[in-house]
Amino acid sequence: MAVPAQWLKVKEIVGEALERDSQDRAAFLDEVCSHDSGLRAEAESLLAAATRADGLSNNNWAALLETNAKPPKVIGPYRLEKELGSGGMGQVWLAEQTEPVQRWIALKLIGA
Repeated sequence: MAVPAQWLKVKEIVGEALERDSQDRAAFLDEVCSHDSGLRAEAESLLAAATRADGLSNNNWAALLETNAKPPKVIGPYRLEKELGSGGMGQVWLAEQTEPVQRWIALKLIGA
């Protein structure tokens, strides 16, 4: 399945904008999106989300695993390692997916 050309353009613009100082981004968007307000709105939305990320990609998952003293539970191809949070809708766990690929994920278990 081909990636839509519009998405590729947005991805390119956001990538270039993130490489610039935050005070230079508006002028950059003026230049590259002057002809397309929808393109600019999408780029601004993604840039805003990137600035609110608060270092989510820098979490130290190894430290979370070390604090888990209970043996892991297994649900299908997911091994639950640590409960990250809970609320009225259920729980969110740090889990390792073992199949078809091995990776760390956040798995939400919906409460009954």
